[in-house]
Amino acid sequence: PSYTSWFIAKKKTEQALKGDVK
Repeated sequence: PSYTSWFIAKKKTEQALKGDVK
C-alpha cells in the first residue's frame, strides 16, 4: 500500500468536501 497515494486521496477528499475553500 502506498502511503503517499492515500495521503493525496485524503487531501483531495477533504478539499472536495470543503468545496476547495482556500
